[in-house]
Amino acid sequence: MTDSHLAGSIRIRFSEPDENNECRFEITHPGGLVGDDAVLTAPKFFKLPNQCNRVTDVAGLLSTGQLNLDTGVVTDFNYNTQFINTATATLGGVNPNLPGIPIMFPGAPNGGSTWARFDQRDDGLLDITLAGNTFLPLGLEFDGDPIRFPLPFGNPKLQCASIVARGTVLHPHIHLSTRKSSMSSLTEDQVPEIPVNSVVEFSPFVRKTNFGDIFGLKIDEMGGEGTGRSHLMGRLRIQFGARSGDTVSMALSFLPPGGFLSEEPKPLPYLPPGTPRGMVGFNEQLTFPKGVTYNQKNLSSAMDPNNLAICAVNVRTGEILDELLCRSFVVQKLFVNLIDVEPCTPGDSFLYQGPARFTRGHDGELVFALNGEVFIPYPKGFKFPAPTEDGRPAFDVVGDSVLDPFLRVLASNRPTKATGVIKTGGNAKAPTWKDDVSSIGQAFRYRLHANLEKSEVFFEYENKEDEGIFKLHHLSWVSATNSPHSTAAPGSTDTITFSGFGTWITNSNTEQHARGDQHQVAVQISTSKEEPYVGIMVNAGTTSNVNTKPPAIADSIPDLSQ
Repeated sequence: MTDSHLAGSIRIRFSEPDENNECRFEITHPGGLVGDDAVLTAPKFFKLPNQCNRVTDVAGLLSTGQLNLDTGVVTDFNYNTQFINTATATLGGVNPNLPGIPIMFPGAPNGGSTWARFDQRDDGLLDITLAGNTFLPLGLEFDGDPIRFPLPFGNPKLQCASIVARGTVLHPHIHLSTRKSSMSSLTEDQVPEIPVNSVVEFSPFVRKTNFGDIFGLKIDEMGGEGTGRSHLMGRLRIQFGARSGDTVSMALSFLPPGGFLSEEPKPLPYLPPGTPRGMVGFNEQLTFPKGVTYNQKNLSSAMDPNNLAICAVNVRTGEILDELLCRSFVVQKLFVNLIDVEPCTPGDSFLYQGPARFTRGHDGELVFALNGEVFIPYPKGFKFPAPTEDGRPAFDVVGDSVLDPFLRVLASNRPTKATGVIKTGGNAKAPTWKDDVSSIGQAFRYRLHANLEKSEVFFEYENKEDEGIFKLHHLSWVSATNSPHSTAAPGSTDTITFSGFGTWITNSNTEQHARGDQHQVAVQISTSKEEPYVGIMVNAGTTSNVNTKPPAIADSIPDLSQ
């Protein structure tokens, strides 16, 4: 990864407004933008100087967009530039047949993302902020020569050594703003320590990690809007690049729960090849005012493999520069049926956009928070699937409607091992059972005794509706973290996330324990009095699936001011 800070001038030319009070605008860079020297680095053993950075216009290829003067919303934004630096020149040097091409944001269909915003300044002038990323595959070979990647050493003739790197993909990205940088509101002891040139795994606090959609549909049979929300179990993996000035570049991806061997939920047909499973969602119900209900199962939030969530974090404030662009697929049967009954449904991933930041947690842990949203118009005349297996007969949309998908994440990385015990009561040999009811009305109970210093976990779970009992025999993965407002003593914790193997015994398979059949469980339990949470998945949720998501949507949104 590499980032370089740019300086220079931007010229914007606006057309006359049309009858809808919208105008076209063109962006150019007189004299180009000049960047600081940087380094292209990987977490292990690789550093390549990236110097003489410049961003220039492309002859005959304008950067343009459409601005609504009433709302300030920018649409149809295409940002076309030429990146010039020693790293790309070196790449071209070891691939002499590779053509020099402009960097076009968003690029090919489903290949990238752009956004832009104009802000009115107090002095009457305008500020612009824009960002873009794109997907640039180099392929297996070009004109018969395999693609090669340069190594950071060469001979006296300035010829670099290289290795064969078939399938290499570049992810160019850019962020520009004419606004003044905001000052940090954090005290010195609150400023998080951002790691550099490393890959860090974060454990989500599931109560405040979720995705969903506010369906503002004008459909007679539904009688108003409905909100679907599923909380996500899994992990975040963030790769941090080298520091450049006051920022560090980063790339975000979603992973399933730790130690997870299940293949569920299986990939759905509308996902592009290479899409990872991502974080796994709990079963929920989407209900509309007139009682139309969709049972939502086999849910996951899978990152778009072609559109990486790449951004930069300010090390002095912990804030992501402006807003994070995060492309992710909503994996669920409802969207399969939606594509089937409404051919105009876009096949691209959702472009969630919103504020994100890092903070220092209760016990010094690094905490990441994101609140992403996207607005999707759903015109009159479109179809929407019915709550049947194939979505038919579909409902008619009788008025212009909207979909408002959202993605919220709150996750932390604990630098040191937690100590103490997390339990439901009792002792290690006889923990106390705790009764609860899931978000979809299933009565269940569980008992837990976890010795964090020894990584020993006793866990049992019984679901009365499924008429089954899970008994944990082998722990495969564990993470101890804190809730957002934890009052746990230093070094201890109030939230545990773990995966493991055990038996699932029902009335119909009481001999299963003797046969040694193994089933996998993924669990998160928060003992926080202010923000309690329980989430349990047996066999990726296909066998049993319960969680205690907060009923009020406001309680599921991470606080980015912390």
